[in-house]
Amino acid sequence: MKTTFLWLLSILAVFLYVIPAIRCFCKRIGCAVKLRRLCRRLNCTLEGTHALWFLGSRRRKGCDVVIGTPSQVFAVKLFGVMRGGRTLVIRESGEYFFRRHAAILLFLFEPFDGAFRPLPEYDFSKGEALAKGRIRRDILLLNPIPMEVHFQPHSGQEFVTGPGDNLFGVELASLSHLMRIVENAARGNA
Repeated sequence: MKTTFLWLLSILAVFLYVIPAIRCFCKRIGCAVKLRRLCRRLNCTLEGTHALWFLGSRRRKGCDVVIGTPSQVFAVKLFGVMRGGRTLVIRESGEYFFRRHAAILLFLFEPFDGAFRPLPEYDFSKGEALAKGRIRRDILLLNPIPMEVHFQPHSGQEFVTGPGDNLFGVELASLSHLMRIVENAARGNA
């Protein structure tokens, strides 16, 4: 009986902790492969700022990768959401938290707000060093992407924001949005 309980507890731990990490790792590998293919196809440069740039943490302050086109340089910071089905809420005060949703009685959805964390002031200066007269765009790449992204002002109603919007001087982007703007910049459409 005791060993059965321990087995069930260990299986639960795998589902709660290991599977979200594997999901995040697979999404990031896919992101790196797609960006490398795009840059190779468009003859753009892709330079990681550290060895395993595609595993960049949202807590690390430096940008993770710099993508160069003939007209623009994209300094990209990776910001991932480990668990799917969460809403990322960014507050005007410079904090963020994750809102999870629980189904009660299979039809009533109850949101639960997580702990507030300060949004670091990300350093995109490595992109400036590679710009050399080109326009630098600072990108916060949400990968894995949350269910929704909300912005919560000091007063008033929080609203949905998303790829292409500018928050705190940084452009939010999903992988598809980043690939689209890099392709447009490489082809001279931006």
